[in-house]
Amino acid sequence: MKKVFVLSLFVVFAVYAKIGFSQSISKKMATQAASKMLSTKAPSKTFSLENFSAIPVKGTSIDNPEVYILNYNQGGFVIISGDKSATPVIGYSTEGKIPTEKWNPNFAEWIQNSINQIKFYRSSKSISTQEIENQWSFLLGESNINPYPSQKGVAPLLRSAWGQGGHYNAMCPTIDGVRTYVGCVATSMAQIMYYYRYPKAGYGAHSYVSNCCGTLTVNYNAAKYNYEEMISNVYCPMPEVAKLSYHCGVAVNMNYGTESSGSFSSLVPEALKTHFRFASANFMKKADYSNSGWETLLKNNLNAKRPVYYSGSGEENGGHAFLLDGFDDSNYFHFDWGWNGQGNGYFALTALNPEGYSFTDGQQCVESIYPPTSMYPYGCPTDTMKLTRWVGSVEDGSGYMNNYAPNRNGIWLIQPKYPGEKFNISFKEFDLGLNDTLYFYVVTDSSLILKNSFGGDSLPENFEIEGKKLLVKFISDGIYEGNGFLFEYNMGPYPASCSGITTLTNERDTIDDGSGDAPYGNSSVCKWNIQPPGATGIGIEFLKFDLADADDYVKITDAVNSTVLGEFRNGDNPTTIYANTSKITVTFKTDSYDVADGFEFVYWVSNSIEEIEKNSKFDVYPNPAKNFINIIPNKDINNGTIVIYDFSGKCVYKTSFTNEKIIIPIDNLTSGIYQIGLISEKENSWQKIVIE
Repeated sequence: MKKVFVLSLFVVFAVYAKIGFSQSISKKMATQAASKMLSTKAPSKTFSLENFSAIPVKGTSIDNPEVYILNYNQGGFVIISGDKSATPVIGYSTEGKIPTEKWNPNFAEWIQNSINQIKFYRSSKSISTQEIENQWSFLLGESNINPYPSQKGVAPLLRSAWGQGGHYNAMCPTIDGVRTYVGCVATSMAQIMYYYRYPKAGYGAHSYVSNCCGTLTVNYNAAKYNYEEMISNVYCPMPEVAKLSYHCGVAVNMNYGTESSGSFSSLVPEALKTHFRFASANFMKKADYSNSGWETLLKNNLNAKRPVYYSGSGEENGGHAFLLDGFDDSNYFHFDWGWNGQGNGYFALTALNPEGYSFTDGQQCVESIYPPTSMYPYGCPTDTMKLTRWVGSVEDGSGYMNNYAPNRNGIWLIQPKYPGEKFNISFKEFDLGLNDTLYFYVVTDSSLILKNSFGGDSLPENFEIEGKKLLVKFISDGIYEGNGFLFEYNMGPYPASCSGITTLTNERDTIDDGSGDAPYGNSSVCKWNIQPPGATGIGIEFLKFDLADADDYVKITDAVNSTVLGEFRNGDNPTTIYANTSKITVTFKTDSYDVADGFEFVYWVSNSIEEIEKNSKFDVYPNPAKNFINIIPNKDINNGTIVIYDFSGKCVYKTSFTNEKIIIPIDNLTSGIYQIGLISEKENSWQKIVIE
């Protein structure tokens, strides 16, 4: 009887497996499938089972997870379906990892969509297809036959891995002092423009009433886009990237927010064609195509080296936008989620079970995005192009889609304002024709010194060149041409930021974060004790202020009574500080993440009212005054700021001035004694005035 029971049970399971109803996948099976997938995609590497780590996936069932996300400790990840009714591999990458928390919204929404699909398959007892069964058999070691189609793929096209916060949103509006996000729609648009390095100038103008910040306007006619001051991964303040990102947002009426920013993908084609001069951009819906027809549309674009703007809808946040820029030999498409490279990889594009309910009909795209041939590519510069940023990129001018022109002689002079000690060069693309050469020279006062030259089609290794000025020269002949080159540079080492405690005793001085024209350093704590002998009052005026995030700050304290006079962070516009005290402490603290340009301030000291009046560099009348005062600066002081303080140290008036007579209404000020200061870069001057 026992043998019969076992046989009967075996028959039941065999029939169940043949029908193909849902069957849960264990963590051990998912790890085995993940190892097999990465080994298949990167056969030169070893992916041992013990080096995979599963990370928590929000929204999955505790007992039978719908999805497993497995990171390989040495780099790479695989997303495995938790049920045999679904396509085994939802997504993968042979490099990078998925963070354990704080996923980017686009990736999180895509994973949630996959979870929803598998829940549906389980509840409806969906039947897997023979293709899905073959894939599971191969990945779990039950078959040696590789079921994945072998076809020629397209390697990822994009030249960037940009994001929405950090330095990318430096020009986006603020809400209650907090900078809003760029928005996934705008980030996707901006990355396409950087891919082409087009356009160099905008067209027209656009205004709209935003949801948060009143009327937002961009005059695209006046906009210039300098791609030489952009790089693939932004790690420092980069105004050109921030400008391009913001201009994309305004073009599509972005709804800006401090948690997320959003717009409609249907607005993208017109924005690209109208304000950014693209020749073509077409909005398409997946619902209008069969699965195979949709994949053919996308692959045709990618084969033509045209990245595709992609969007989808979901239950959690209503939609997301990202980029498709390649596909592999197994019909997985490469996604760039627009979140600093987080989660980028190859993903299954269509439903995880084509026999089940379609969860992907909400997908849309903007395809056939390309510049007009009459304006693009630009080609090598005909005159020497001078670059003054300490970090940037240089391209031959042919664009990603074309070979460069014959008989070119392009010259770039890299002369950063910040005088570092050496240049760091890293190539992103390199393919030159026979006899064509790229030269690197150090420029001295009297000569050019050749440091490096490259030809052929092998990507050069990263290298350094010592010097303060670099000339790059590209020469092509008229016989063979290649795809060209793209390299990034930065000048280092970064100057050391401030450190420790500094005591200042001069009556006037200018202080900064210590980094010069480069960003300040991470994890810095600096203090300045301003304590000139005999001081009875100290003032501080900021000349520059740019901090990266809310964890970096400048704090000003009255060191006599420990009163905090001001604390300023990212997005703040510091006010003028004045206190009747003999000592002020300024503290600057940074975290270990983003950095920015930093700050500069001037401080001054007043010893007594009599000394203030004796050294004054301007006339003020009438004094005493009731309704207004006249201020006439002398020729030694001009172009600065006028401030008026009451004797509690509160700034009650502030405006700019030139070397001309100024009339200031004072009828809104209460009676009393006030100090008037004229603050300029060269010097400061003060006087006492009585208001009746």
